[in-house]
Amino acid sequence: VLGARAITGDASFTLTAGSQPYETIHTGTLTANRTITCSTTGAADGDRFKFVGKWSGAFTYSFCGLKTMSTGSWAVVTYVGGAWTLTEYGTL
Repeated sequence: VLGARAITGDASFTLTAGSQPYETIHTGTLTANRTITCSTTGAADGDRFKFVGKWSGAFTYSFCGLKTMSTGSWAVVTYVGGAWTLTEYGTL
């Protein structure tokens, strides 16, 4: 699903292809390390998710188990051959 959303929650969450937009921007506050799970349910080759970290707090997100991200960074994962893979990463 094309598009973007901003979130401010302080919790782990799951991304599911076809259910959430391509880009998620986190602008809240983290009080602990959190996890983003990328579901393989309904995923097809070429599906992608981008996560942008703009939160406050000295904690991290594990993005699909592929990249531990701190605030001020972004990453893209792509579904290829039955698995999510890290395809882009950078800092803001």
